[in-house]
Amino acid sequence: MPSPLKCTHCGAPPLGNESRFCTYCGSELSFPEATVPSPSSPAATLASRFAALRAYPTYDELCAYEPPSTAAAVGLYSQAIGGVVFTVIALGMTFVFAAVGGPMAFAPLIMVLAGVFITATGLSAASRFSAAPLRTFPASVQGERVKVSGGGKNSSARTTYFATIQDEANRRAEYQAFETVASKVVPGDMGIAFLKGSYLIEFIVVPV
Repeated sequence: MPSPLKCTHCGAPPLGNESRFCTYCGSELSFPEATVPSPSSPAATLASRFAALRAYPTYDELCAYEPPSTAAAVGLYSQAIGGVVFTVIALGMTFVFAAVGGPMAFAPLIMVLAGVFITATGLSAASRFSAAPLRTFPASVQGERVKVSGGGKNSSARTTYFATIQDEANRRAEYQAFETVASKVVPGDMGIAFLKGSYLIEFIVVPV
């Protein structure tokens, strides 16, 4: 039981914790309200989880891991390969449409330009990915996002995965994640993030 405050009537200090009335004047004493400790803030909780992550027994070994990025590079180069195939098909169509004549003869040329653009974009992305250094740091998964594009009559749907991660300095950023990575992480996970360029190529979840 908390100690009562001094008597508000005569100012006398209490003689004990059990009495509800002043020993000197008989006035009723007031007691301080119980203080309820406030819950830890999300920032403090996250900081403690980062500390536990760094103290994890195999933390150094996890950070030293080098995830393979060959599959990721192949996926990026496949876009360029698709662009080349598209360009070759469009070039073949130019001879057919040229024989027909008229405005339709220019349609394959537009397709050729589109194919060249797809090829150049794929090669540029693959080149940047291959040249980018591998970055490894402790992180927290803060969110996930899925983007579906295509899916028309002449194309299949393409699903792109993204993950938002936060580092120890409370910096957040969204990175494109490959399906194998996106399928095994959920918001709130703590672990080691492996970045290459703008891609999250691996995330090792640590139970802290």
